[in-house]
Amino acid sequence: MFKKRNIRYVKLCVLGQINFTDDHTAIQVLDLNSQHAIASRIRDALPPDIVRVSQNDDAYTYIQYKLCENTPGLMEFLGPIISSHVKEVTVGYYHHRIIIIFSIPVKELNLPFLRKMRTDCLTKARNNIFIPISNPSNTSCPIKHIYSYCLILIPQGTKDNELESKRLADSGTDQVYSIRNTTYGLFIPDEKLWRQIVRWLRKPRQHYVRLSVPSAMVFLTGNSINKELEGAVLDAIYYGGLCRQMDEDNDAAVENKRDYYARDTWTHNTLFNVYHILVDSIRASEINAISAQLSRYSVFFAFAAVIAAAISILLIK
Repeated sequence: MFKKRNIRYVKLCVLGQINFTDDHTAIQVLDLNSQHAIASRIRDALPPDIVRVSQNDDAYTYIQYKLCENTPGLMEFLGPIISSHVKEVTVGYYHHRIIIIFSIPVKELNLPFLRKMRTDCLTKARNNIFIPISNPSNTSCPIKHIYSYCLILIPQGTKDNELESKRLADSGTDQVYSIRNTTYGLFIPDEKLWRQIVRWLRKPRQHYVRLSVPSAMVFLTGNSINKELEGAVLDAIYYGGLCRQMDEDNDAAVENKRDYYARDTWTHNTLFNVYHILVDSIRASEINAISAQLSRYSVFFAFAAVIAAAISILLIK
């Protein structure tokens, strides 16, 4: 994430899951030519002055395009009002996934503003990219629909929550009226292995995840999140939410022998699916980390025992 004095850069991600026309009982595996054909559609939907992140197609997993601030392309893509709040936009595509990142500078947490930006950016992503590249009748990779959801990462977000709690306490307001209690949420640990060794000496580093029907907001402790943990959040959203929704709509069309209808709105059951996958992923990662740490301890103590035994033998002689 970007750092500049008191400015924080919120990372607003619009996540897209592509549903191909012949996706019914199995996931369609695309060859390289098909992926490049879809990437070309995305390129054609973007303004002409975009920046290709890499000219080498094999250098990056995702094919990426970028719209930078103060350019006609960014203003054309977002409009004059929204573009004034966005530093840059990055569009990445791979296989069934499209991830659009809006970098939004903020000085302080303002949830109404972020909700407005979430709605505006999602609308722009759908109208300017998802809908134009969707064409069920296209003979090359016909796209039926692109499911979408928002993920927002807020640097220093837990500090904002703590400040809110202090303001509530100072004003005599009950803590039940805080951001924490506006919708479902959970804390997720973000620890490096070397930090786990001294975890008992201090409060563990953790982020707060706020799950709601329109988006997931991650209130970060510090300015960044561990890349493996961010990947776990993305996987939970995709496999617990977007893919589940896509499969249910496809199955309903086949089983009920009716036209396909995309429900691009989450339910509380969708949120619970995301929660369970996220928690299971974090538990599995923690168990693996503990196992690896115990293995290292075992090797260390075994080596120490050999050294101690050798010293004892030398002393006896």
